[in-house]
Formats: sequence, C-alpha cells, structure tokens
Amino acid sequence: DRRLIQSLGAQDFVRPTLDRFYDSPQGYWRIHYTTTGSDAVYQADVDNNGNGVPDYVETIGLIADSVYDFEVNQLGYPAPLSDATCPNNDDGKVDLYLHNIQAGFFGFTVADTNSACGFQSTPMSLPSWIEMDNDFQQISLYRNRPLDAARVTLAHEFFHTIHFTIDWSENRVLWEMTATWMEEQMYDDINDYYTIIPLFYDHPSRSLQSDVDLHHYASTVWALYLTEKYGSRDIIKHVWLRCGELGLNTPTDGGDYMQAFAEAIDSASGGADNLASDMNEFAVWNYFTGIYAADAPNALGFSEGANYPVIPFDSLDHVDTLPVFVVADSNSHNPDLNASTYIRFENVNITQDSIFNPRFSLSAFPNNWGISEILELRRPRDSNIVIDTFVVDTNIFDAAIPNPQQYRTITFVLTPVDSNGSHFPPPGSTFKPQIGYFSGDIAGPADGIIDSQFIAVPAAVLTPYPNPAVVPEMGGADLVFRFQVPTTDSALYEFTSMSLVVDLYTVAGEHVATIKEPVDIQIGARQDPHAFNVTYSMSWDMHNQSGHEVASGVYLAYARLYGPGGKQTLAEDRVKVAIIR
Repeated sequence: DRRLIQSLGAQDFVRPTLDRFYDSPQGYWRIHYTTTGSDAVYQADVDNNGNGVPDYVETIGLIADSVYDFEVNQLGYPAPLSDATCPNNDDGKVDLYLHNIQAGFFGFTVADTNSACGFQSTPMSLPSWIEMDNDFQQISLYRNRPLDAARVTLAHEFFHTIHFTIDWSENRVLWEMTATWMEEQMYDDINDYYTIIPLFYDHPSRSLQSDVDLHHYASTVWALYLTEKYGSRDIIKHVWLRCGELGLNTPTDGGDYMQAFAEAIDSASGGADNLASDMNEFAVWNYFTGIYAADAPNALGFSEGANYPVIPFDSLDHVDTLPVFVVADSNSHNPDLNASTYIRFENVNITQDSIFNPRFSLSAFPNNWGISEILELRRPRDSNIVIDTFVVDTNIFDAAIPNPQQYRTITFVLTPVDSNGSHFPPPGSTFKPQIGYFSGDIAGPADGIIDSQFIAVPAAVLTPYPNPAVVPEMGGADLVFRFQVPTTDSALYEFTSMSLVVDLYTVAGEHVATIKEPVDIQIGARQDPHAFNVTYSMSWDMHNQSGHEVASGVYLAYARLYGPGGKQTLAEDRVKVAIIR
C-alpha cells in the first residue's frame, strides 16, 4: 500500500536506480537488482550456473513469469498497461525493483504518472512498476524462506498493476482486499493472509468499506467467501471489470465496488441472492471459524475456516437474563454500514412450550438489513445448528422461535447493507446504523401479566376535546387533539418514535396554523417493553401562525400520526372544530 509506506516517511516515488537487470525467461519482466551494499539481493554470491546472475534473481524471474501467466493467461485479466511510451523505460516489460524496503514491508506498486507516458487508450489506465524487498530478512516469518515471501508479494503486487490498468481510481479497499485474495488463489499452501485476518474477526461490526488499521487487507475473507460460495474466481473479475465500466471515481465518492459486488452476486446467483443476503450469510460463515468450524451445517463455512480466528467473546452482544431492553442509540454493539452485529441469547430462563419473540428496532437507514437466526440445540452437540435467513426493508423485525428451551444458544446476526459506496461515512463521522431490541421472559412482561386493553390497538385519530371549544368556559385551557398509537398482538408498541401533525384551515381553505409534536416512548427505565399508554395528545392555543387569536367560527383540521422519520402515515383524519369566543 503506497499510502501506508508514505505515512511512514517515504515520499519520493521515483524509479530506483540499480546497477543490474535481468529479463525473465518468458520475457514478461525486467528485474532490476544489485549484488552490493544494503540493497544486495538474498545470497547475491550464489550463482551455480555461472551466468553472472544470482540464482535468487533467476528464481524470482521464474516466479514472476508464473504469476503473470496465472493472472493474465489463466484467469483472463488484462495485461498491465505497457510503459513503453514512458521516458527511459521503452522495454515495455513489467519492471520489478529489488531493494531494501524500510520498516520490513514486503513491497508496493507505483503508478508512473509522468505525463510523457500518456494514457495510451483510456484515462482509466496507468502504467506502473513494482518495488519488492531484496531479501525479506527483516520479516521474521520469512527470514528462512524468502522465496515464499516473494511468491505472495508478486501475486499481490502484480494484481495491483492490473488494477492500475482496469481502473486506477477505484477505492483502495477493493485493491487490497482482492490483491490479498489473489495471494491465496495462486499460493494456497503459503497462507500468508492468516496473519492479517484477525484484524477482521476482532472487529465484526467494522464496515467492509473501512481501511482503518489494515482492515481492508483483512477483508479478503469477503472475496474468499464469494469465490467459495459460487465456486468460481470469475466473480472477482466481474467486480473489477464492472468498476472499470462505471468510470472514474473521486476521493470522496466511496468507489463503485459495492455496486459492482451487488451486480456480480445477482449475476452469479441468477437473481436468487443479493448483496444483503450474501453479506448476512457471510457473517454467518464468520461465526463458524476456528474451534467452531466443525459445528457448521453442511455446505456452510470456509474450507480453511478451522484455521481462522474466532470472533472474540467481547465482540458479541451477550444476553443471559430476561427480560432485556437495549436502546438503539446507546447500543455499544451497533454495526457500521456493511458490517454485522451478533446478539447471542445463551442459557436464558425460557418457559417450556412457549414462543421466543424478541423484537428488533432497526434504524431507517439503510433500507435493507440481512438477518439470520443461528439456533444451537442442547443435545446432541454435533451437527445440530439450525439457520434461518431473512432480508427485511422495515424498521421492525419480530422474531418468533417456538419451543426455544431446546436451544443452548440463540444468536441473531444483523447486517445493515447498502450498495452505494458514497453512503459509507467519511473518517470522523459518528453515524452508525442502530439496533434496539427487547424481549420479555416469554410469558409476557416481568410480572407475567399483559394488560388486555393494550393488545392489538390500531393507530387512530381520536375526537378533539372540547369540541365545540367555548373559550369563556375553558379557563385558559387549550383545544386538544388526541391520537392513538398502535400496538401488536403481544401488547408491544409498533413504534417508539412517532410524530403528531395537525394543519388547520378556514372553511374557505385558507391556512391558519400548523402544530407538530414528537412522540418518544421511553421504555428503558421500566425494563418492560409492553404498552402502558396508547393515547397521546397535542394542544392548540387557538392562535394562528402569526400568533394572533383566531376568530369564532368553524375550522377544518387535517390530523396525522406518522411513523419513525415521518415516512409512513399510520393514521389520518379530517375533522371540524368549532371555536366560540
């Protein structure tokens, strides 16, 4: 990652000057190196065939050719844009510079932005070169096997030269996610990515679009999931080629890759799956890793999942006591957009022969949430996982799990999904999708009694009071508009955030006043989510919009009760009110 290198102080990205070069056997590469000083290649004095080229450099040439052949000739990606038009680089080969790279980094790829190179055929493409560490002796894992380090580095960095060719402007997240994926496609037995993926599993609620703390490298597990699920590497090629078709990006638009992923999934599944369903299923795969991989149902989970880390205990939201109520805006486990939250109910005291029906309140943005239920039977332990998956576009999700006492754990996986890359908040933003949830003790509220008057109450506009409003007899009181808020068959509020609006007009149709008031039902302090009041009111002081008293007469009132965010009309009515002064 060039920007990562820059953050550590290296700013001068001109081509290195090295005194020797070697052209690879198939002619794809020109490898620049030296045998002296701090940039000397590994075992620079070993030259068994006596041709003047260190054996290490010749082996690098063979590896580089095989990488080129795999990514271009076998997988079908476009060849890197030639640098033949660039000054002093008219060989047209892929240039690889072996030298001592600071801070123990493997390597990086740099675009040749010299205006003399030109764009050749399209402004989407740039020629580039690769710089790679000369001996990998600063990286302890590869000190005794530098060729393995060279293999994964070349697979990774050469894919970047292809990225520069397809769409140099695409978001860096896609670059590093897929370049790390490419390492595994070519060198499945090296598994260098094992060292980076803990950064993903430690933070399951961090967005797939995040580049914080190398998360974009660790997100390679998303690309691996798609490849394994659909049984083809072509889905990643589909994503990259589609990004190229969608055009140049700006630094603030988030890139095209989430849209491209959505389209690739639709194509690969024949329309059976979508981004929301796959991202949520991906989150379920991530639940069955490490020691839990063996518990996954058939055909679910990564082929190498037993070697992956598990999601840490404190990264899951654990519930072991009912009733429970968690307010959405104070939920410490709220996920980023295109990330997941795991809410696990474990060993809770659940009534025999009952239905477990927790309610989840989801923020209005994004429009789609993927939700999965992972049900782990108490006996026997092996192969007894039941999984149901839903995609919802509403703000309320009511689960209904019959006979819950048979399960040792009940885990809900919630994933807010949006394919518009620009919707992911910029660094420093405090926005997160929000999840609130509550559940009684199965039989009802804490005391086991539900007030029947609050069961299945419909939303309604009630009669204003008093009507007529005889002002001399009201003692300075206001005219009151009354509303009824809806509840479920379980006496739970349909919504805890609503708004009341009344527009008033004369009988001639002239606007007189508009009054508004929010309804914010506070349940938290009660520790009981069941309805305790369904009538809410709003007062009118019988003044117009300018603050003057209205005259005696008949007025037309258009009253509405809106759901969260004012997006849904729950109830409305037009009534006449009479005022007598």
